[in-house]
Amino acid sequence: MKIPTPPNQRIVVANLPYDTTEKDLIPLFQPFGEILWAEILRTESGQSRGMAEITYTNAHSAEQATRQHGTQYEGRSLWVQRDKPLPASYQNQA
Repeated sequence: MKIPTPPNQRIVVANLPYDTTEKDLIPLFQPFGEILWAEILRTESGQSRGMAEITYTNAHSAEQATRQHGTQYEGRSLWVQRDKPLPASYQNQA
């Protein structure tokens, strides 16, 4: 179960190889701070979308982790960005 955290403590990682697991992400992103949660985003059928969400214990660690943007991982250039809060118009829809 995900831990509710502010968006400024999360990063989104894209362009991951489809066989990447949550365990693979830890050595790449733990040097920037303590990770609370790491999740590979998947389709309804369970296939990887080549993206992940990583949540840190603090915003500073998340900011530092964006240094991985553009680094090579298994032949792919990673796209790493801070997560952004949903616009107000989406926050009340559930």
